[in-house]
Amino acid sequence: NAVTMRRAAEAFRAAIAADSSFAPAYIGLADALFQQSRVYWDPEPREAVPAALELLLRAQQLDPSLADTYTSQGWYYYGYARDYDRALASHERAIQLAPGEALAYTGYAFPLVATGLPDSALAVARRARDLEPLNPMVVSTQCWIQYLADRLGEAHATCKFVTDSIDATFKV
Repeated sequence: NAVTMRRAAEAFRAAIAADSSFAPAYIGLADALFQQSRVYWDPEPREAVPAALELLLRAQQLDPSLADTYTSQGWYYYGYARDYDRALASHERAIQLAPGEALAYTGYAFPLVATGLPDSALAVARRARDLEPLNPMVVSTQCWIQYLADRLGEAHATCKFVTDSIDATFKV
């Protein structure tokens, strides 16, 4: 919820203050800002979202091998900058670094749809679900991609699976 996202942002800021060379803390802070602005429409983080890219670039500088950095950059470029070419490139780098990580694929599907490649997006969403078939975020993303690709029957079945079959306490 919005309160815990604010607390998460505070905790990541404290982690950065304690160890400014710990790249995952920068990624976590950027993601907390994204979640606050995207999910909870908190106006303060929405104004801070451009600074999130700086956090991600710092994480990349500290440890360029972290796939999460590129996944988060992809979300930034897709959702905030609307730079689909950079979004695609960032997600492709994340997948290259972590080909077995479902969340690297989920973000990649959205700019694929946005650039007119719904079949590729569906394949990517399917790959993510093959990797983590019970992860609510992964399966919900597949539902969204099916919906955006105008596969409404498939989207309905996938969304129904999420609501009827996946344990809501599953932790990502």
